[in-house]
Amino acid sequence: MSPFAAGAMTADRSRRAAVRASWWRARFAEGVEQLETYLAGLGLDEGWLVLFDRRSGQPPLEERVRVEDARTEAGRSVRAVRG
Repeated sequence: MSPFAAGAMTADRSRRAAVRASWWRARFAEGVEQLETYLAGLGLDEGWLVLFDRRSGQPPLEERVRVEDARTEAGRSVRAVRG
């Protein structure tokens, strides 16, 4: 499957958010780089990167999901969810 991304507004339309979701953990750096492009295009300083590891033999999702903070090369904030 190919990665996908979305720009969205909250219900009160006061904030926009950029989210990039992708398969496989090994693409973390690539995902951060692509999210940087979305953030720059939307004029945002922060976004979310969600990575899904669908390989067989993985522990249950509740045991492997973790959240971490990262920065793009341009210094934008990324909240990464891996699981």
